[in-house]
Amino acid sequence: MRDDASMLADSKWWSTLTQHPLVELIKSNSLLLVAAGVALLALSVVSQRRVTLFIPLAALILLANVGYAGYRSSFESPDLGIKIFTGALFYLTIILACTNIAYRSGPGTFLNVICDSFFFISSAVIFINIFNILTGNGFVTGNPRLFGTTSHPNFLGVQLAIFSIINVMTFFRCSGKMRWLAAGVFACGFGLLVLTGSRTGLLIFVTGVFFSYWARSRFSIQTWLLSAVLAMVFAAVVVLLIYGNDSSGAAADPFARQGAQFDTRSGAWGYLWDRIVEDPIWGMGTFGLASENSFLRGWAAFGVLYLVMFSSVALISFFRLRVTCRELGFGSEVCYLFGLFVAILFGSVLEGYLTEVLGVPILFWIILTVTSGLSVYVRQQQTSLRGRQPRPNRNEIPTPSLPIR
Repeated sequence: MRDDASMLADSKWWSTLTQHPLVELIKSNSLLLVAAGVALLALSVVSQRRVTLFIPLAALILLANVGYAGYRSSFESPDLGIKIFTGALFYLTIILACTNIAYRSGPGTFLNVICDSFFFISSAVIFINIFNILTGNGFVTGNPRLFGTTSHPNFLGVQLAIFSIINVMTFFRCSGKMRWLAAGVFACGFGLLVLTGSRTGLLIFVTGVFFSYWARSRFSIQTWLLSAVLAMVFAAVVVLLIYGNDSSGAAADPFARQGAQFDTRSGAWGYLWDRIVEDPIWGMGTFGLASENSFLRGWAAFGVLYLVMFSSVALISFFRLRVTCRELGFGSEVCYLFGLFVAILFGSVLEGYLTEVLGVPILFWIILTVTSGLSVYVRQQQTSLRGRQPRPNRNEIPTPSLPIR
C-alpha cells in the first residue's frame, strides 16, 4: 500500500486507476506509518530490562545480504543504496523485536502473537480493499483485473494469497466465533484473489496449504502423495480456466491474456539472464530490471555473492523450520508457518518481491526467518534445564522407585 500516485499518474497503462480518498490518505502516508511502526518496535525492545541480542543464523545472513546489496548499489545509485540500508535497519528492528518476544515469553507465546498479528493485518488489508471496491475504485478502465490498493494486480494477488493461507491457518487453530470470522475473511480475501486474475497468487495459496497440511501430518509420505494429487487436480482446473480463455473474453475475465501478454515469464527470465551474463560476479548495481524472479533479479542486480547468501537464507530457514515443527510438536502453529514460508519462497521464483526493500512478502519473510531460529532456542532451553538438575551423589544409596516389601 505504498505511495505510488505520482508513478500511476505518469503511467501509460494504469493512469485511470482510482482510490477512495480514505484509501489514498493511507497510501500517501504509508512511509509515516512504517516509521511509526518501527519506532514502536524499537521502543518495545529498549524498554525491556533485559534485551536479547541473539539473532538466528538465517536472519543474520539476511541482514548481511541486504547490507551487501546496499553497498553494491551505492556505487551505481547512492539513493538506492541509502534506501536499501534504511531497509536493513527496518529489518534489524523487526528481528530484535521478534527474538525478544520469543526469548522473554517462550516459543508458544511468540507463535500465538505472530499468528494473531498476521490475521489482524490480513483482515485489515482485505477490509480496505473491499471498501475500495464497494466505493467504485481499484480498477483500471478497460482492464478486468483488480488492482485494489496496489499498482499491479500481481502485487495484490501475492498479498491476498498470503492472507488466504493465514486465514485458513486461523480457521483451524481457533474455535468458536473466531473460527467463523476467519472463514468469512477467507471467503472475502479469496474472492478478491480471483478478481486479480493472478496465476502466481493461486499457486502460492495452493502451495502454502499443501505444505502446511504436510507438516501437520508429520511429513508422512502418504500425505505427501495424496496432497500432491489434489494439488495437481486444482492446478489442472486453474490451467483449464486460464488456457480456456481467448482474446475475446479478455474484457470480462481477469484470467484471460492477450497475445504476447499470455506468457510474460520466459521473456523476463531471458532478459534477466542476459544481464547476468554481462556481469555475473558484481551485477549491474541497479534495480531497473525485470522483476519476475527474485533469484535471477538479485543475481543480475547485485552479483553472485547476493545469490549465494539469498539461497542460504532460503535453505537454512526451510530445514530449521522443519526441525522446529518436530521439536515444538506437529500440532503447533509453526507447521502453518512452515507452509507459509514455502509458499512465499515458491512464489519468489515467479515474482521478484523478495529483492524489494518494503512490501508484504518481505515483512513475512523476515519474521519467518526469525521463527526458523526457534529450534535453536528450544535446544538451548533444554540444555539449560539439564544443567540445573542436581547430579546424583555416588555415595548415596539410590531410593527405589517401588516400595520394598
